[in-house]
Amino acid sequence: MELKIQVLPDGRVGDIFITKSSGYPLLDDTALAVVKGWTFFPAADDTGPVSSSQTIYVPFRLTEP
Repeated sequence: MELKIQVLPDGRVGDIFITKSSGYPLLDDTALAVVKGWTFFPAADDTGPVSSSQTIYVPFRLTEP
């Protein structure tokens, strides 16, 4: 699956959107919740940290129990 995220100047995740679904709503919801809790090194310019947009790829491998 593919997510588009906004990384805030403090490294937290701001807006987050699914740009390519896994095809399984439970996996999509779980990925959104997990990535929302991540912290990133923010982008920076001459004035310091700034917001940026990033694309995150979340691979899933489904196996039978």
